[in-house]
Amino acid sequence: FAFLGRSPDGPYRWNPCQPITYEVNLTNAPPGAMADVREAIRRVSEATGIRFVELGTTTRTVDAQIGRAFQSRTPGEPRFYPVLIDWVPHEHFDFVADTHRAAAFAIPYRGFGELARTYVSGVIAMDAGEDLPPGFGERYSRGVVLMHELGHVMGLDHVGSPHELMWAPDVSSSPLPDLRQTDWGPGDLEGLRRLGREAGCLRAR
Repeated sequence: FAFLGRSPDGPYRWNPCQPITYEVNLTNAPPGAMADVREAIRRVSEATGIRFVELGTTTRTVDAQIGRAFQSRTPGEPRFYPVLIDWVPHEHFDFVADTHRAAAFAIPYRGFGELARTYVSGVIAMDAGEDLPPGFGERYSRGVVLMHELGHVMGLDHVGSPHELMWAPDVSSSPLPDLRQTDWGPGDLEGLRRLGREAGCLRAR
């Protein structure tokens, strides 16, 4: 496993003693997308011990969330937006992701000051033009791709082992992952454990 970033005190991570809220933009999503989101969330919650709370659907886009620096301007709402999972139209996805190789990408977002080492928001952008099989039956099925991106949201980086869901060709000598791997690998689980509830509480968002 590998972490996206770290300080002298350890990897950047979420406060595991506070629920992570999330919303889903289904405007361009395929049928059954919400069921895959919920199962992927369940799996990352089980691996980290962190509770996730679904706030429902939204029309907010990845562009809008990033453009507003992940912060809500609405009085009475929390300062930082919930994690957003959004299906982006294909013609726009390549522009946003700056790649023609990915089916999705994710960005976790850290706060300021005392929250500078704590993730407080994030986005997952799924390419609405990718015809991924639904569910979790294949390595490149929709649910498993969502799990990979949720790994990034939690703070995991790419690794070279083809037996991990966080495998990526840019850091691997293996040209292909283990296509039988449709759930967290042992390294994924250890990394998520170190980012999860066992790591202890941080300052609340």
